Amino acid sequence: MLKRCRNSLLQLAVVAFAVAGCSSFIGETPVETTLATTVPTTTTSTTLALGSAECIAGAASVSALDTGAPSTDAIALSEEMFSCARDVVVVAETDLDEVAAAAQLAAALQSPLLLPNAMLGAELARLEPSRVHFVGEASVAVGPDVETLRYDASSAVAATGEFLRATPEPVSASESLVAAAILAIESEETALMPGSGSTTDSDRLVNGLARETGGNTVWLVDASDPLTALLSSVYAKAANASVVAVAPDDLFRYPVV
Repeated sequence: MLKRCRNSLLQLAVVAFAVAGCSSFIGETPVETTLATTVPTTTTSTTLALGSAECIAGAASVSALDTGAPSTDAIALSEEMFSCARDVVVVAETDLDEVAAAAQLAAALQSPLLLPNAMLGAELARLEPSRVHFVGEASVAVGPDVETLRYDASSAVAATGEFLRATPEPVSASESLVAAAILAIESEETALMPGSGSTTDSDRLVNGLARETGGNTVWLVDASDPLTALLSSVYAKAANASVVAVAPDDLFRYPVV
């Protein structure tokens, strides 16, 4: 679950009241593509890195949005925030290393991040992308004029580094990979390599995202749901919002910042 609230300073009491009062969020044919073991090269990759900026519809709503599944949450957010997209990133939700890599790539491209879903083909048709980036084993049928690129987690992070003109960095084993990836998305200064850091430790996720935020909108995510945290970070970035993780069953675990 993700909750979206208007807020500027995250402290213990503020988070507790915000969680109580803000709104809730959260048959396709595979296409043959080639695994990108290195960064895919095209003549337009640099210009397309920011190519979807004009498609961002604006700040996200704070009205209720809870579809019950991350894949439909992603489509709902895409519909809300993107009128079109030159690039779209698609990743399966089974491997958090791949999701973390895909989230960083989508944020660098200023594109939607989508998950396999029965409505995915229809959403791609609405967005009319020039390129679809598949991370991991996710697949969906696309039109003949749409370029497809396929990555594993490492090559997706390498591509992100190319777009950001930054050298990918490792995550410490003591850190939360999810928190580190979200902070990297916010900073736009680095890309984080998968395969290290915790993906499931909720305390590390809460502590890793505990900070004062510069924007006036905060998206609160359940710390036990790292998939939604990563998914939300892409759309929060487009909305100029910040993602913060909380433990709904124990709000006082949130550290004072």
